[in-house]
Order: sequence, then structure tokens, then C-alpha cells
Amino acid sequence: MKHIALCSTIAVGLIATASSAAGVIAYGYPYASQCPGAGLAERVDRWKMYTCNCTSYVAWALNANGERTDWFIPGSMDARNWVHVAHLKGIAVGRLPRVGAVAVWPRLSEFGHVAYVTGLERDGGFDRPGRRGLVRVRRSARCLTRERHVHLRSEAALASF
Repeated sequence: MKHIALCSTIAVGLIATASSAAGVIAYGYPYASQCPGAGLAERVDRWKMYTCNCTSYVAWALNANGERTDWFIPGSMDARNWVHVAHLKGIAVGRLPRVGAVAVWPRLSEFGHVAYVTGLERDGGFDRPGRRGLVRVRRSARCLTRERHVHLRSEAALASF
């Protein structure tokens, strides 16, 4: 797992951890073998998002983990818009990460960035899949980036993790 501060995007080290929730599917993205070419070619996936982009991966991860994807609005799902679309569809949004939530950084780039939360850390950070394994988002970086989290799981479903 890499430690990364999203503000400065500096990888600090590679470590092993068992903090990801059991049963969370994070690997097996069907377009992985086509990346990054398919993304550069602007190929569209079954959720009407560009393949090999963070939005496509998170849509796949939500679907693979039995989460809703029926709230997506085709043509409006740039990462920067996920919080807004979630609000429009009555989906809870908060500042604290949960396993199975979508972390959203609407201002991290021109289009924003989203990631699927696969584990929580004792220090308030969280884990998300990256190209080379799990990436730990540190609490200090979270304070600076002010991400939001789209919470699709019900409280009953959360209790099972």
C-alpha cells in the first residue's frame, strides 16, 4: 500500500496492510488491459463514462459490490459533479469516509477525481485502489483537500462490515 498525500502527491512508502474490509471487490476492472489507450481514445463504458478514467473505475466498483448505479446522469458524471448529482438523487453525502463510499475531490483537477473507499485507517485516513496496489489517503491530506463522500450503503448494510 502506498501512503500518498493528495495535496502534494508524494508517495512515501510501500507497505502491506490488512485494513481493507473483507469482501470488498476492488480488482477486476474489465477495461484494465485496454488502459490508458481506451481512455485517451474516449471509449465509453456501459455506465456511459470514459473507460480507464476514475469515474469508469468507480462505476465498475460500485456495480461489482452491489451498489446502486441507477443514479448516474449520462453526460453529467465528471468527477467534479458526483456530489451535486448525489444531492439531486437524494443520496447522502458527508465528510467522513466509509467502506463502499465514493470519495470525491471536485477541485483536484479540471474534472475532479473520484475513488472507491475500500478500507478505513485508525488515524482517520482511508484506503482506495490505485494502479499499483492500495493507496492510503492520509488524514492530513484529507484536511487539505476537503473531499466529500457519497454514501450509497444503508446503515444496516454498513453494520455487516
